[in-house]
Amino acid sequence: MGQLLRRALPLLALLGAACSSTPEYQGLGADGLFRWSEDRFAEGDFGDARDGYEQLIFMYPAHDSIVRARLNLGWAYFEDKQYVTAAAEFSRLIERHPTNRLVPEASLGMCRSYSALSPIPQRDQTFTQQALASCSNLIVDYPGTPEAEQARQVRDDMVDKLANKEYLRGEFYFRRKLWDSANVYFQQVLAIYPQSAAAPRALLKMYEGYTIIGYEEEAAETRDRLLSQYPESPEAALLREEGGSVGESG
Repeated sequence: MGQLLRRALPLLALLGAACSSTPEYQGLGADGLFRWSEDRFAEGDFGDARDGYEQLIFMYPAHDSIVRARLNLGWAYFEDKQYVTAAAEFSRLIERHPTNRLVPEASLGMCRSYSALSPIPQRDQTFTQQALASCSNLIVDYPGTPEAEQARQVRDDMVDKLANKEYLRGEFYFRRKLWDSANVYFQQVLAIYPQSAAAPRALLKMYEGYTIIGYEEEAAETRDRLLSQYPESPEAALLREEGGSVGESG
């Protein structure tokens, strides 16, 4: 008897492990599975929520709540900082349900996912460009919505980051007294990102460079442009405080 029990113990352990690994949602119908997933999502258990939503999408693709399930699946990936997968889920929802009322929120999810992937200005800005494009599309396609307003702030942050990248390139050459090369990038900031925080900084640097090398006419024009186009900027305030002497000492 004891020998039989010893032989049975490993089998019982395997059966117990199999039972413990059975998903909690096992045996639930479509409605129950959706509610279970929603509860896990609301509790912040995003891993289980993802499992439940994915099971629902796979088993019941025509369920009434499938679009909400897809949306929350994207947000569950987002909350777990799996931003590439989150963006893909939001994009899939938009492609498959383009007229659904949840599309603006899915578009915001894409906007925020790509912005979360956006690196520091010195690195490649592919994700920043993707964030800028997706946020801009949302603002144009769904004007006046709360999602568009949130996207507008994200878009502005991405514009500032891209502008700052160009500005830093100009500053690199400026520090080495390569004025013409520096101005190429400062002009890029002004031409492409005139509303960014980097634009008045670029003008101030251009003014400083012209002053240092004695280009008085160009310096005066740049100073006037800074004061007239960006009168409320810290750079314009600095010029007014210094009486136009910024950069003159070299």
